[in-house]
Amino acid sequence: MSYLLIDLEKSATKLHQISPEAGAVYVFTKRKRNQKLAQQFAKQHRATKVIHTAKDEKLSENLAKKLCKILKKDPCAGIVVVSSRKKVAKLMDKLLNRYPDAEMVLLDKEEKNQPVVVVDDEPKLLEKPVDLPLLVAPHDEPCQQPETENLATTELAYLLINALNLLKKNQPKKKAALVQILRESLRLDDAQVARLIEELLLEGEIQIDVAENVKYR
Repeated sequence: MSYLLIDLEKSATKLHQISPEAGAVYVFTKRKRNQKLAQQFAKQHRATKVIHTAKDEKLSENLAKKLCKILKKDPCAGIVVVSSRKKVAKLMDKLLNRYPDAEMVLLDKEEKNQPVVVVDDEPKLLEKPVDLPLLVAPHDEPCQQPETENLATTELAYLLINALNLLKKNQPKKKAALVQILRESLRLDDAQVARLIEELLLEGEIQIDVAENVKYR
């Protein structure tokens, strides 16, 4: 199945140019003005769902959560994401590694207005710009459901997005304090916190010395 995810706060997407045959469309909004525009568009496109982000929420988290849910349900999905958020691009790279049968395209409408295909090693530009409806093509080839380990890794990628948002404002200087804030804020058990910290270290987001002092990138 085909999916189109639009970050209306971080793109210059013109909703009226999207074909009604573009597949399932999810429009993510934060400001009320964009929410109204998206709702008007949804009235004309039955397959569209508007996901509004509250003031105390992060739009990137909602988008990441929807991506993970789509791939769990449909590991062969054809997905186009329109957003200029670096965290979203990073998550898509991780998900592509775990769901090799999926077709995922990232469009950054704020920069060059040209589609970027996210691959394992590095992004590659398509030969020429194409319209959104053409990118969201039906994907009917059969594929296997992901293994349990892959599902767990997908959840870890989502937790990493949440942790990075949390650590923007809260940066404890000691490992023990970091463990506590991750456990309480994200409602994780000790094993999940340990794995999340390991992922933060591998990604270079934090450094922990022998005295358990924490430094942030």
